[in-house]
Amino acid sequence: MNRVFFCDIDGTILDVHRNMKHISSKTRYAFEQLKSQGDLVFIASGRNFDLLNEEIRSLDADGYVLCNGAYVRIKDQTVYSCSFSMEEIGHMLQSTHAHHGLCIIEASDMTYVSIEDNEVYRKFVIDWKFQDHPLEEFSSYDIPYYIAMIGLPDEDEAAKVEEELTDLKLVRHNHTLSYDVNVKEIDKGVGVRKAIEYLKVPYENTYCFADAMNDLEMLKSVAHPIIMANAYPDLKRFGFEETDDVLNDGFYGYLVRNQLIKEA
Repeated sequence: MNRVFFCDIDGTILDVHRNMKHISSKTRYAFEQLKSQGDLVFIASGRNFDLLNEEIRSLDADGYVLCNGAYVRIKDQTVYSCSFSMEEIGHMLQSTHAHHGLCIIEASDMTYVSIEDNEVYRKFVIDWKFQDHPLEEFSSYDIPYYIAMIGLPDEDEAAKVEEELTDLKLVRHNHTLSYDVNVKEIDKGVGVRKAIEYLKVPYENTYCFADAMNDLEMLKSVAHPIIMANAYPDLKRFGFEETDDVLNDGFYGYLVRNQLIKEA
């Protein structure tokens, strides 16, 4: 093993908000070349495994840092997990429902929705391209849940939920009135560090590609943090090295320019 690369999905190798729904041939080539060299490539995402579509799975990553760092899978083995308590789930559902929102709750391999017949849900489905993804109705506290997504109808209701859920970590999405929700101490950096520790990879051989504020701690956890040209403006203020826009194959371009893979 030489190096390990952690790669975000949305805004880094795909961009559904700008209608980039398919992984480019150059990104696929980059994954294949890294793996053929003995490097390890990880997908690092707020999604759970259930929400990784066949296109993402077809990249055949060596491992996954999912649910914003709350769940880490290497090959077929879970090497780290941190789930909500029953009380935290109950508090989140109560607050979301009281303020006319919805809550999507994610286990490692299943995704559940609480309240799916309101206007917020219909907008959420469109924004996040859930039209073709079946969501189970939430009905049980008896399995571990690692992350949630909540959507709210307006800024006033969102502010109230933020005030009520201070016991949890809320990270607002860049493009919509919605949030990722995790256990307070969890972020992508936690998951990345757990993976590096498990693999015993030298720090100087660790890389990360990302674009959003929920990637900040992950970027800080590696020796070579790289952000996309389309990264959220607040993320650019940290002075990370920058590569091209996802629409211009920024992931592939960085690897070629730095002689980490050969040009296709």
